[in-house]
Amino acid sequence: MRARHGWRPAAVLALFLAAGVLVARLPTAWIVAEPGRALPLEAVVPESDGRPAAGGGDYLLVAVAVRPARGADVLAGFLRRDRVLWPRSVLGPGDPQAIVRAQREALRSSQRDAVLAASRLLGREEAPVLRFRVPEEFGGPSGGLAFALAAVDALSPGDLSGGRRVAASGTITADGVVGPVAGIALKSAAAARAGAAVFFVPRGSVPATPGDLPGRLRLVEVSHLREAVRWLCDHGGRSSACPGF
Repeated sequence: MRARHGWRPAAVLALFLAAGVLVARLPTAWIVAEPGRALPLEAVVPESDGRPAAGGGDYLLVAVAVRPARGADVLAGFLRRDRVLWPRSVLGPGDPQAIVRAQREALRSSQRDAVLAASRLLGREEAPVLRFRVPEEFGGPSGGLAFALAAVDALSPGDLSGGRRVAASGTITADGVVGPVAGIALKSAAAARAGAAVFFVPRGSVPATPGDLPGRLRLVEVSHLREAVRWLCDHGGRSSACPGF
């Protein structure tokens, strides 16, 4: 009898392992989010033959990288601090191509609002035409604050950044109001990896006990574009956007 049933433990183990491999490869209702790229921004005037506009600052558009989650990612997501599981619904409704189109349009809209906000902050009656070179993989409205800071620097003599690398993430309205975004912890890691000295984030994004920040990165919460500009002016920025320049 022992010889007849001796194969069963090995067969059960093999079946268990096969099932585990299958589950690990199965698609899920989640996406994996992790630190993405930090892209230096250049404001470009279309009539200038593609040359960057004036402005000496170095402003970073910080992104979260996302991909579909498999079963193995769901298990690892609870163990790794550099990855977060989000429901697919955070990307918006529709098929993947529709989501990409919507995210790209949201990015273009955020650029328009950012230039308007920068122009109004500087007291300009009309907003100039500025464009930003952004790779196709970037999308969504969360770069609004970064676009607005780059636009303020480009439209005002001097160097608003004070020679530092400035990262920012937050939606923005044409009136300069900064709105919340997701993935601040992941974006902080990407900003620090890119050498940013300061990271402007929407007010309320940083927990009461933020823990260890990567590198020497400093997080500064703002609720309006003028608060970020004022902080830069108070910390070495030399620009016509600063009082008393």
